[in-house]
Amino acid sequence: MKVELKKIKIVSRRDSSWVILHGTYENIKDCLEKNRGTDLRCTDLRGANLRGADL
Repeated sequence: MKVELKKIKIVSRRDSSWVILHGTYENIKDCLEKNRGTDLRCTDLRGANLRGADL
């Protein structure tokens, strides 16, 4: 089964020109798990399905 990769970009909720994470991932959970050490304090992840994410 082929997994479709998506371009994901997470920006600061205070300043949308400040890109915190970007790249091609399977889903938002995959993106966050692969970038575990990233400071996400300025992000707004409401609505993101992170069930089962190992962060």
